[in-house]
Amino acid sequence: MADTNMSDVARELTELRDLIRALQGEVAMVRHPFSTEDRLSAASQELDAIVRATEGATNSILATAEEIGAVAEALQGIDAAAAQAETLDRLVADLFTQCSFQDITGQRVQKVVTTLTFVEQRIEAMIAQIGEDTFAEVPVPESRGGEAALLNGPQLENKGVNQSDIDALFG
Repeated sequence: MADTNMSDVARELTELRDLIRALQGEVAMVRHPFSTEDRLSAASQELDAIVRATEGATNSILATAEEIGAVAEALQGIDAAAAQAETLDRLVADLFTQCSFQDITGQRVQKVVTTLTFVEQRIEAMIAQIGEDTFAEVPVPESRGGEAALLNGPQLENKGVNQSDIDALFG
């Protein structure tokens, strides 16, 4: 009877060990403690860059719309241009309304960033609980290399290749 209980315990311990190894593998795929690449932080940085870019573009569009509005206002005093000035005023108002997308986009992206930050904190807590040293045998996910590494699209500010590096290649 004792042998049956011991074999059951041994089997359950083996299953538990296998489960922990599987968990380590899953955690490592998202954020390996020895990896130089942090996909969650990178995703958050990309989303922050989207918010900054759309905010900058929207501010430029709104500044242009304000200038057009000022010209339209000046034209309203000239009889022949009054009808066109009213059309310009209406179009400027439409531009202001249409640029409200940026605020909504920024709010939604911020929700995603908050969720990614939460997930990253939970994964870091799991790594701390399991112990970084236990990941020594878990393979670090490969970074994208070759052509895939070149297809990263726009780079984050102060990341990637700058224009002087490109100029140096041809200089």
